[in-house]
Amino acid sequence: MLYIAAGIVLVALGIAIFTSDDSTPTIHGTHSATSGSTGPDVTTTAPARGIPGSTGGTPASTGGSTTGGPTTVPGASTTTTPTVAVPGLSQQTLAQACQELTKSQLRCGSQSTASSGSVPKGEVISSMPAAGTVVTRGSVVNLVVSEGPLVVPDVLGLDYPAAAGVIAGVGLEPRIGTTCTGQSPRVVSQVPSPGSAVPQGAAVFFTCGN
Repeated sequence: MLYIAAGIVLVALGIAIFTSDDSTPTIHGTHSATSGSTGPDVTTTAPARGIPGSTGGTPASTGGSTTGGPTTVPGASTTTTPTVAVPGLSQQTLAQACQELTKSQLRCGSQSTASSGSVPKGEVISSMPAAGTVVTRGSVVNLVVSEGPLVVPDVLGLDYPAAAGVIAGVGLEPRIGTTCTGQSPRVVSQVPSPGSAVPQGAAVFFTCGN
């Protein structure tokens, strides 16, 4: 009986010790019980406290900005608008000029006419913007087309106010001499002569008489 009682006591002690060890928290680190103690240091481990899932350490800094703003890469290329120079179109037919503009990725715009003593009728005199001008691709280029040489109209025999009106009406400049004065003087001569081809804006000189 004595042996049986002793065994029961030992078993009870073992259970108590096992339960105490399983629930006792441990603390990492070395700790001396008392100053100057000669006994061995006891090392225990304690569970992390505070934020769930925290390891207890300080998060490592990445060294980068946390503003979340856009980052500009040095040397990155920027978008530019494609440009092209207006080609030379002088003395091309209207159809040829428009084809040339299309090849250059430009658009053929409106056409106006003007007299020219050097550019044949139906051919381009000039463009707007002018040839060589750098413009954005797809821009409109307007054309001035020749209607042929400007011919001086015949105003002989007309009184000078009427003659001056005819000359100015075709884009020429009437120049009336001192003889064209008095009552109803009539034009008796003109320079250049009637039918002459002249550039637009050319001057026509009158001589008047009765």
